Amino acid sequence: MSYANITLIGRLGQDPEERTTSTGTSMTTFSVATSKRFKGEEKTLWFKVLAFGKTGENVAKYLGKGSQCAVQGEVDIEEYTNKNGVECRTITVIARDVVFLTKGQDKPAREEPAPFKAKTIAQGLETFDDIPF
Repeated sequence: MSYANITLIGRLGQDPEERTTSTGTSMTTFSVATSKRFKGEEKTLWFKVLAFGKTGENVAKYLGKGSQCAVQGEVDIEEYTNKNGVECRTITVIARDVVFLTKGQDKPAREEPAPFKAKTIAQGLETFDDIPF
């Protein structure tokens, strides 16, 4: 048996998204940008990363957009035909290990919007006789 092993060092392009599979396993997806310079030009490559269980939970809890990390994992290539009939491939890294290279602290909690309070026509009226219809 053989597989493609990869190590990435880069920054998250957006906040991780944590979900739970139908079997109850935690699954977190995030993107990592890596950059290299060659002859004065910088080239950025983006990788989609998938982390399961505690690894994924910790990524979702401690890392956010712009956080730097190192990811070690296996390359998974998915082949499909798009709606135009063109054969395509996507590459996903299945993370075995994620090392946090940004100072580790809880991300600030996202503010939830205040609950919407609908005003009814009857609010503030003393009796139903005050309703203007």
